[in-house]
Amino acid sequence: MDLVFLQGDMFGIRGEGPLGSADPLVKGMLPSALAVIGFSIMLNMFNAGVRKKLVDSVKLKRIMKETRTWQKERMKAFRSKDQNKIGELNKKSKYMNKMSMEMMQMN
Repeated sequence: MDLVFLQGDMFGIRGEGPLGSADPLVKGMLPSALAVIGFSIMLNMFNAGVRKKLVDSVKLKRIMKETRTWQKERMKAFRSKDQNKIGELNKKSKYMNKMSMEMMQMN
C-alpha cells in the first residue's frame, strides 16, 4: 500500500521541506500573480479571436432577435391569458426550440 493519497502528502504539504521548486521560473508572489493574470488574458483574447472567426455573428444576432421577440410575445399572451395567441405561438414553439439549440451550438 504505497499509494500517495494514503500517505496524506498528495500535494507535498507535509512540512518536510520548502514548498515549490528550488529554482522557480518566476520568483516572487506578485510577479507570479501577474504572470498568471497575463496568461489568462492572452488565453481569453485567443478564445475571443477564434470565436469571432468561427461564429457567423449576423446569423447569431438574427436568431437571438427572433427568439427574444417570440418569448416576449409569448409572455405577453400568457399574462393576458389570450388563448388564441398562446395557441398560435405554441405552433411556432418547435421552430423556436430548434433556433435556440442552433444559437447555443454557435456560442
